[in-house]
Amino acid sequence: MLAAVLVYVSLCVRVCLTNLQVDVLSVDDSSLQVVARCTSLTHLSLQRCVAITDRGLDALAPLTKLRHLVIAGTRVRGEGLARCGRPLESLDAAGAAALGDAALSALCGSALVKLRVEGTACTNAGLAALQQV
Repeated sequence: MLAAVLVYVSLCVRVCLTNLQVDVLSVDDSSLQVVARCTSLTHLSLQRCVAITDRGLDALAPLTKLRHLVIAGTRVRGEGLARCGRPLESLDAAGAAALGDAALSALCGSALVKLRVEGTACTNAGLAALQQV
């Protein structure tokens, strides 16, 4: 199944794919190198892709048009968001239990208008940092 998805994504690069949802698949950090070839992506959902970590988010750096990211239920801690360097408008990280205040700090100064962090390790201190957004 994963191989078929990666082939599909590779083919979609040629048609300027803007929205990709690969929820609940066996997508891992190395798979995101293929996804990163879709440089027209504005929406990416990796919901419940439990093998995704911050290292995988590093591979998404070429996605400069990405504005909406779903990492709910992944193993992302937050450091990868800081290294991505994109102006996200929405981030859904609900249930990403390892996600902490570092992720919220990385979002300061962004274009963020929607954020879901229930079920994460974010604290009141991290949420206070968002006042700078």
